[in-house]
Amino acid sequence: MSLTKLEASVVFDCGGDRLIGIHHGVEDQTPSTVVVNVVGGPQYRVGSHRQFVLTARFLASAGFPCLRFDYRGMGDSAGELRSFTSVSEDIDVVVAWCRQTYPDSKIVLMGLCDGASAAAIYGESTQVDGLILINPWVHRPDLAAKVQVWHYYRQRLLSWAFWRRLLTFQVNVGAAAQDIGSGVSAAAQAGEATDNEFVDRMFSGLTKQKCPVLTLLSGDDLTAMEFQQLCRQDRAWRKLVGSWKQVDFPQADHTFSDPTQFANHNQVITDWLSSLKLNEG
Repeated sequence: MSLTKLEASVVFDCGGDRLIGIHHGVEDQTPSTVVVNVVGGPQYRVGSHRQFVLTARFLASAGFPCLRFDYRGMGDSAGELRSFTSVSEDIDVVVAWCRQTYPDSKIVLMGLCDGASAAAIYGESTQVDGLILINPWVHRPDLAAKVQVWHYYRQRLLSWAFWRRLLTFQVNVGAAAQDIGSGVSAAAQAGEATDNEFVDRMFSGLTKQKCPVLTLLSGDDLTAMEFQQLCRQDRAWRKLVGSWKQVDFPQADHTFSDPTQFANHNQVITDWLSSLKLNEG
């Protein structure tokens, strides 16, 4: 039987609103692990360049059922639009369906960007068996300013094109120095976090989960850079992340739009899910 024939729509009730999902089934009715794809916003269950669809089909081909869904107010689901910080009830409905459908299987949440953040926050109240966090969103003014200095200005200073223009007087030296100085000053003035409530909730949820975690970080992505900056400057986060499996993709962008990077992304996820199965044995 082809995998597409094992795909079916699922309708969930969440607080009186209808959630729409797609279940990618497998022939094995007792799979080791089921993956729930938590979508970020503004986004819906298909994903950029069909990212979530293709990953779900890849996982199903490897024997791991996957459930993609739109939380309330997003995509085809009913209800009012809500922030990623307020979708734990939506995730809970889908996780409950998976536990009923696959009572002997592990449940792993997988999310990109603020979908990963929502999966982390979900741990405040409910346990799952694993998390896959892809370029998790931890945006704060202090992190953004420091990443800008490190990434943008460092890239300029290391660029031969910049120095060639500077040495041939095509760049105003005073203006360039002022620009770099302003960036450094902004990073310094940003200081500590000014709005870290959701990041604190992520940390709390991840600490309470006590489950295996896989983190995928893209090299060409400011969101991933901010997450790395958080881990560099915060000892508690650094210690927490140190217990996870992290895989870096230096050439990948935020959504792994390059086919080779995307294929590697899918294979890493599948291999990690397989390792959970082996550890179970």
